[in-house]
Amino acid sequence: MNKFAYALLGMAALTGVACSEKNADDGGSEVKIKISLTSEAPETAYPGDKVSYSFAIEYEAGIAEAAAELNNEIIEETAEAYPDAPATVSYSFDYTVKSEDAGQTLDFVVRVKGADGTENSYDVPLYVLAAKADIDIVIPSDAPQECSIEDNLAFTVHITSGNDLKSVKTIKDNEEITSLTMTVFENPKEVAYPFSYQADVLDVGSPVTFRFEVMDANGNLVTADYSVTFTKPASDEISEYFGVNMGYQNNTDYGQYLDAETGSVFGMSEGYENCEEIDIVVYYSGNSKTPGLAFADPVSSNASTMFKEETVIAKGGDSNDAVSNWLMRNKTTFKRVTSVRDGQAEVTEATFAALSTKAEIEAIYNDSAIAEATPQTTVQPNDYIAFYTATGKYGIIKVVSRDANNKGAIVIDYKITK
Repeated sequence: MNKFAYALLGMAALTGVACSEKNADDGGSEVKIKISLTSEAPETAYPGDKVSYSFAIEYEAGIAEAAAELNNEIIEETAEAYPDAPATVSYSFDYTVKSEDAGQTLDFVVRVKGADGTENSYDVPLYVLAAKADIDIVIPSDAPQECSIEDNLAFTVHITSGNDLKSVKTIKDNEEITSLTMTVFENPKEVAYPFSYQADVLDVGSPVTFRFEVMDANGNLVTADYSVTFTKPASDEISEYFGVNMGYQNNTDYGQYLDAETGSVFGMSEGYENCEEIDIVVYYSGNSKTPGLAFADPVSSNASTMFKEETVIAKGGDSNDAVSNWLMRNKTTFKRVTSVRDGQAEVTEATFAALSTKAEIEAIYNDSAIAEATPQTTVQPNDYIAFYTATGKYGIIKVVSRDANNKGAIVIDYKITK
């Protein structure tokens, strides 16, 4: 149970005490002084808020005085004396919540004394929340959207806070970069936060997001995200493609055919006119033995079955666009050189990121003892698929993500020899 839930239970308990209206010195007989709350009592407040309470007080013998207490001390300017001892009075008081009250349940006690010395009290609880966040994080407008891994990424983030700052952190991939954490501030309400990061090959490709997390002394947390795409110098030996979108056979947003050498993706209605360039086709297999994402080449019977006349015509093509009717069908062979399921590790994330030469990619394919297989079925995210095209190009595909239905799509990164 959290703190706020405990506070609410406390409210209920305190309210029950306040409504009992028993004298402390009469053995439990009914109290003659009646105290009734006539205003709506807030259950919670923030530091800086002003809360107000109003009461109707009745006592036949006359009311002598009333006051509001907090922590057994009378709240300033809340004590009232009634020299004429009226039988009924309207009593009210205000309180401005202090910053040091945050996280506490305040128990206001209204004490009333009759002209004959009889006393009674009424308790009103208030839970004080942490002060509202007043934090502003300004990332400079000229912060790079793209940065080479050969350069150090650095700029200053300007942070201001209405409350004292407690910490500033930088988070990447859900991990805190501890060298950038700041907990000591020359000015606790304003800081020029120096951000810097030296990327490596693992960062190249999809945008990398950094999250700046700023916490104040009251525990308020405000964040701001910054994304950058890291690049590395172009290789004379290989081409690299990141974030390539392809669709399954019933996807209408992305194409199903890949020209591996150029990174071009073609839809079903574009198959016939681009058949000389197409090296790889993708589809979603509904076969119970080989379900999910599959990579194939245009030569395979699977490609002809998945992209037959009926299917391509429904997607805006004509009979020529059926794979079996293409004038040229390029043969591509595949090896799954690592798998999230069987523990093979011929290619890992680090291996893939570091690949930069033709010889490295060729060696992965040619030196692998894994058998060639077309199609490659039941492919999962983080699988690495090596391939060899009809034009003698070697490549490695990294599966970034894939949907699990035939209307879905996949995202891949890949590298291919020039």
